[in-house]
Amino acid sequence: MDWKTDTEAREAELAVARERGPAHVVDLQWRRLREQAVEADYSDFLVLLDAAASEPRLRQLFPFTSMWVLCFSSNIEKPSLAEAPAVVAQLDGRFEVKTDRWGDIIGETDSAHEAIALVVANLPERLGPAGRHIPDDLR
Repeated sequence: MDWKTDTEAREAELAVARERGPAHVVDLQWRRLREQAVEADYSDFLVLLDAAASEPRLRQLFPFTSMWVLCFSSNIEKPSLAEAPAVVAQLDGRFEVKTDRWGDIIGETDSAHEAIALVVANLPERLGPAGRHIPDDLR
């Protein structure tokens, strides 16, 4: 499949997911991130992504990456408005959890599951399933 056909197919797939609702967009994004990690042969990120996907509170959020930093948002319209801690797989096999993708370090862990537990422990209580909302202060 050439890039144009692939792009059109991806856009059509996203359009169908958007029609079905935010949960379908979130599911599609989790799958796409996993495909990207497999294609890039980035095993540490894949382990991290699988650990995050197994955590119910994170699985309902929209995952995205910024330079392979795993971020989470409750907003499918503006996912860059990440409201949760972010995680990066370090070159030494450890994982660094930050307040957000550019924020302060919360902690470093030896395993992806420990990193995800640290993310969940630092999630805002009000953070719920991803949707199409835009926070009032950004309207």
